[in-house]
Amino acid sequence: MPKNTFSFSEHSSSILDLENYYFTIAKLIERKHQKETNPNFDEDFKFMRIDEVSQQAEILMKELTFEGNLALLSYIESLFRIDAVLRCQSKKKNDPMVKAFSKEVKNLNGKKHYHYIRIKETILSQWEKANPQLSNLINELNQAFDYRNWLAHGHYWVFKEPIHKYSFEYVLKLAKQTECDIKPLLYQRLNIGEKIT
Repeated sequence: MPKNTFSFSEHSSSILDLENYYFTIAKLIERKHQKETNPNFDEDFKFMRIDEVSQQAEILMKELTFEGNLALLSYIESLFRIDAVLRCQSKKKNDPMVKAFSKEVKNLNGKKHYHYIRIKETILSQWEKANPQLSNLINELNQAFDYRNWLAHGHYWVFKEPIHKYSFEYVLKLAKQTECDIKPLLYQRLNIGEKIT
C-alpha cells in the first residue's frame, strides 16, 4: 500500500479561524472610525472631516475584504490540492482523476512537483466529471478562482464581474458550502509515511 511522501504544511488556518479574524478586524476598524466608540477619535483624525474619516474606513474595509477573500479561496484550493497529491501517490490506475492529475506532475531532479497541476483546467474539471452533482458548485468556484487570481496578481486589470459580488459574506458562504460538499469525497491530509487508503 502506498505511503504519503509529501510534507504538508501545519500552518493552514481553518474557515472558522479566517472568519473570526475578518470579523474581529472589521469591528476594530468600525470602532476606531466612530466618535462614539473611539475615545481618541479627535486625536486619531485631527484635521480630517467626518466624510474623510468614513472614506478611510471604507478603504480599510475594502482591503480587509480582499485579504479575507484571498485567504478563504486559498484555503479551498489547498483542500483540492492536498487531495490531488494524495490521489497521485495512491497510483489507483482506474481513477480517471489520478490519470489526469499525474499527467501534469513534473519530475525535476528526481523529485515530483505537484504544483503544476492546474486548479481550474484540471482539478476542478476532473472533479466535475467525477461528481456531476457538484456541477453548479464547481461553476461557482471557477468564477471565484478567476477573482482569486485577480487578487493574487495585484488586481491590475479590470475584472470581468462587478467586484461587489465578492463580499466577504459571499465568499465565506461559498467556502463553507464547498468544504461541506467535498469533504466526504476528499483524501484526507496525511503525515509523511502514513498509508494512503
